[in-house]
Amino acid sequence: MNEAGASPDLKEGLYIGREIPTDHPYFLEGLLNSGPNQWPDTIPDREEFQKSTMEYYHAVFDLAKDIMAVLALTLNHDEAYFDPLTDGAVATLRYLHYPPPPKQMGERLRGIGAHTDFSCITLLLQDEVSGLQVQPIPGAYVVNLGNLFSRMTNDTYKSNLHRVINDSGNDRYSIPFFLTGNPKYVCKCLPGFQKDGEPGKYLPATVQEVVSSSYKETFARAERYKAEIQTKIQNNVTKEVAA
Repeated sequence: MNEAGASPDLKEGLYIGREIPTDHPYFLEGLLNSGPNQWPDTIPDREEFQKSTMEYYHAVFDLAKDIMAVLALTLNHDEAYFDPLTDGAVATLRYLHYPPPPKQMGERLRGIGAHTDFSCITLLLQDEVSGLQVQPIPGAYVVNLGNLFSRMTNDTYKSNLHRVINDSGNDRYSIPFFLTGNPKYVCKCLPGFQKDGEPGKYLPATVQEVVSSSYKETFARAERYKAEIQTKIQNNVTKEVAA
C-alpha cells in the first residue's frame, strides 16, 4: 500500500527480471529480485513470449544505462561514473494491467496510490489510456528519477511522486522498467551535494539495504490496513449478534 487514506491498489501484473540461475551468488545470498523467472503456463506461445520479453528487457536495460551516463554528465562526472552501480544491476520489467474500477468503489480507489519509486530510474512505456496523470506521447517513455538517485544527491534531484487513477472506463496497460542497481553498491552522498561541508542526510547503505527497507515499510502499511479491516468486520459481526 502506498497512499494514506486510499484503498488497496487495483492492478495485476507480471514481473520479469534478468534470468539468474539458482547457483548464481545473487540467488544463493537471497539478494533482490534474483532467480529464474516464473513464466505462467497459460501464456499462448510461451517460448516466443519469453524470447521477445527478454529481448525487450535487455534493450531497455541498455537504454537505462545510457540515461545513467547522461545523468553522470549533468553532475560533471565522466559518463562511466555510474558503471559500478549499473554493472551487475538488478532491474525489473513489469507488464501491468489496470482494469476500470467498479463504480461503487468511490474516489479512494487507485490503480496504484501516490508513491515514489524505490529504483534509481524508471522508464515507463504506456498505452493511450490516461491514468498516470502524465499525458501519453506515442512512442515516448516517461522517465522518473527514483528514491536511490534522490538519496545519492542529498534530495537535490527529486524522486517523482506519481499515481495511477484509471477513470477512463477502459482497461489500461503499461510496461515500466525499474533500474535499481547492483545490490552491493554503496549509496552515499555524491561529491558536491553536501551543504556547507556537512555530511549527507542519509548514512551510506547498499542498494540491497535501502530497497529492502522500503519494501518492509510498504508491506507493513498493508498489514496494518488488513488488521484495521478485520477489526471493522469483527466489530460489525459483534453488533449484529448483539442486535
